[in-house]
Amino acid sequence: MTINEAINRPVYYDCDTGIDDALGLIYLLDFPSVNLVGIGTVCGNTFAEQAADNNLRLLQLAGHPNIPVAIGEKRFRNRDYLSQPVPIHGANGLGNLELPAAEAKPIDKSAPEFLIELSHQYQGELEVIAVGPLTNLAKALDLDPSLPARIKQVTIMGGAFYAPGNKTPAAEANILDDPEAAQVVLAAKWPITLVGLDVTMKHFLEEKHREQMARSDRPVAQALAEILNIYFDFYSNIYGARCCALHDPLAVAIAVGDIKAIHSPLVPTVVETGDGPARGQTIADLRTQRAGYRDVPGANTRIVLDTDRPLADLITDRICNPQAAVPAPPKADTAPEKSATTEAHKMGQPQKITVVGSLNVDICVELDRRPNPGETVMGDDVTYLPGGKGANQAAAASALGGRVTMVGAVGTDANAQTALSGLQQVGTNLSQVENLAGATGVAIINLDREAENSIIVSPGANGKVDRDFVDRKAAAIREAQIVVCQCEIPVDGIERVAELTTGRFILNVAPSIPLPERVIKRANPLIVNEHEAAQVLETLGVPVPGTGEGDTAASAEVRSKASPEANTAAGSKANLARSSEAGSAANPEANADSIVGSKSARPERFEAMARALLAQGLESVVITLGKSGSLVAQSDDQLTAIPAATVKPVDTTGAGDAFVGALATKLAEGAGLVDAARFASRVASFACQGYGAQASYPTLDDELPALEKD
Repeated sequence: MTINEAINRPVYYDCDTGIDDALGLIYLLDFPSVNLVGIGTVCGNTFAEQAADNNLRLLQLAGHPNIPVAIGEKRFRNRDYLSQPVPIHGANGLGNLELPAAEAKPIDKSAPEFLIELSHQYQGELEVIAVGPLTNLAKALDLDPSLPARIKQVTIMGGAFYAPGNKTPAAEANILDDPEAAQVVLAAKWPITLVGLDVTMKHFLEEKHREQMARSDRPVAQALAEILNIYFDFYSNIYGARCCALHDPLAVAIAVGDIKAIHSPLVPTVVETGDGPARGQTIADLRTQRAGYRDVPGANTRIVLDTDRPLADLITDRICNPQAAVPAPPKADTAPEKSATTEAHKMGQPQKITVVGSLNVDICVELDRRPNPGETVMGDDVTYLPGGKGANQAAAASALGGRVTMVGAVGTDANAQTALSGLQQVGTNLSQVENLAGATGVAIINLDREAENSIIVSPGANGKVDRDFVDRKAAAIREAQIVVCQCEIPVDGIERVAELTTGRFILNVAPSIPLPERVIKRANPLIVNEHEAAQVLETLGVPVPGTGEGDTAASAEVRSKASPEANTAAGSKANLARSSEAGSAANPEANADSIVGSKSARPERFEAMARALLAQGLESVVITLGKSGSLVAQSDDQLTAIPAATVKPVDTTGAGDAFVGALATKLAEGAGLVDAARFASRVASFACQGYGAQASYPTLDDELPALEKD
């Protein structure tokens, strides 16, 4: 099953149906592929019994009278329910509009009991969307503490972090209504996405949307237009115009994937349950905001702080005509964008890039120095970041405006979402990424105080991206103008990518593994560092220039690796685990001192290596030289030295991948290879100034450092 695939997804909707709950309900009913298997009601915007009646009337009007509705908790965990002020939702919760009475009645189970029953019926697949106080969910946890193990995802509308509350200065209404229940729910071990006021107040319906609903031929759309009048009146005092916030519908849109969450870290979150002025406040650990909102290991709550596009037009179109095509997200094959400039750039760029490769979680630890064999050293706190050479290169290209599709695999473990999070934030198309049983790939990175690193890679699901896997993604590869591949997947998978590519094939031979000659010669360009260039020449049976017969340490290392097992997933795993070049593969700049500072680092040597590769039939070669820049060689015997930019490195992890992604983006735009390499050198230098790989990559809004000779 692919990441974006969602066929008959079972969803349970827990609500206190006032006006925005009603919008969310109809939107959910109209979303393709979602199977709304049940609704539970709770007191909040109105009484639980009234909310159930509202749902039944709406379902009948929308043509879905058979969806079961259960009445839930009629009081909060520690206090009785006092009805909300009439001006917000009206006396009946639906703006005082009297809809036709429903023929169906609530089922004879309570909402918490119904949720538990559904969790068994759809074990491991049921998704919960909760847009009212969390009293029902907390009660269900009381009744069955094992419930979280059977729930796939919980999406909650609630909370406020940077934004002020809407019921008190500190608290959002759903959480404040029952803080004790909210704390129980957030503490449970299930994956939570929290959609709070920080993002919902950015999304609002305007009068033009309400009028569009009023003009619709659909009765339920007309009813919602009437219901919205009282809601608009209330919000006119907040926004200064007739409109309303889309609190609950935004949670629904994010839950079903119609709207993509960006800037959404996974962090510990708690609720203040005391009796002081902060009662109901949601408190999340967002201290990593300046480093790109890093996920916190062990946390279970993802806080949504921004989205990829507005909701208003989308929800209006779905509600008015659910059978019609609705507006696609910015570029249908991408998801969230990182900036408005990037989005505008993508709108004018028809070329497409497909990256085939690895997706990892980078487990990073900073230490004073890297340990010697048999030695233990103390490090700083561990951070978990999205990584993998394939994902890094795709993220870099996406952040710079490229229309990028990622082909690869993650596991079914808790690391899968972290591995995908960076790509989601920059709008990479993930429709060709699969969840495969087992572990997600992991890279363990030791980073010393001099910004040098060493890396151990465990491929996990990446080891299953073989020929058969790649064949399933043939269309995404054939249709791309640029295809990028690296060497953290099995060799037969790389070979199949080369065979399927009809556009330009960029091959980054990192980490160094033996590849079939026909794959190497298909590359345009072949991207290698010094050691990787020596390995490729060795594979081609060509002496490494400057070493007599190529009998260098690099060549000896290559020969030690050149074994039949390298062509299998297991062999690739063995190569990756033992390769001392894993760090340089992840970023050639990290090996700058070992390459440029060595006696062998002579310009004429690199030129000779480049010419030797061209002589084997390659169209172009790029040799990356760390802080000395790169060398571009093309088949017409043009050799161009590209300088690096002078920056103070903070963390060089992933800088080489930034180079590859930036190069691919410029080539997709139609730039020549030299100009693309100059741009890529600036991007890689920029990336060295930030922590982590993907979090350090620039967008089109960022000012790139100048090259040394500019």
